[in-house]
Amino acid sequence: MIKNNSVPVEPIKTTFPLASIRFLSKFNKRLIPIPVENVAFFYAKLKATFVVTFDERRFVIDENLEKVEQRVIPSQFFRINRSTIISYKSIKEIFIDEDQLRIVLHQSVFDKPLYVSRTRGTIFKKWLKGIT
Repeated sequence: MIKNNSVPVEPIKTTFPLASIRFLSKFNKRLIPIPVENVAFFYAKLKATFVVTFDERRFVIDENLEKVEQRVIPSQFFRINRSTIISYKSIKEIFIDEDQLRIVLHQSVFDKPLYVSRTRGTIFKKWLKGIT
């Protein structure tokens, strides 16, 4: 407990103390803060990590997906496979293709389908239901 002018003040408690409020992208000589609530998904390609916002803007960030996964709130973001972490709000539709789940996002950035890895399918369905 912290005292402020003799009035006890409780410290802020968060469930996810490392959860990001924003990510930072470098572009030319500029730093661009990207609020996490604007992020539709993250993906890795050719050793770079990209952030795609809901308005379909792409940014490169200097963090790998493992670090991103640790920094986002698990109820809002899910790592569907080795190269992609999606926001719950970015999901438009989910199809069952044979024994895999295919995800269609509101953002049309990808030219190929997104699939949930077979090993994460059951966990993904629980995540969609809000079960952790």
